[in-house]
Amino acid sequence: MTFASEIRGFEANLISRIGAGLRSLGEAYEKRRLFNQTVRELEALDSRMLADLGLSRGDIFDAAYKAAYGA
Repeated sequence: MTFASEIRGFEANLISRIGAGLRSLGEAYEKRRLFNQTVRELEALDSRMLADLGLSRGDIFDAAYKAAYGA
């Protein structure tokens, strides 16, 4: 029966690795979605409102990246 338990162990390991990969893809998708949403919201602001936040138009992508992916 050692052979049967080894197959089950391999199947469980494979399923857990696939699950981890899918979770990783889901997390990457959510981070990218947050990045895009932040860029859209900041681009919708006028220059004065951006200046109040301490940002210029050139800083939008950097600020969005930090918001989504961390510093």
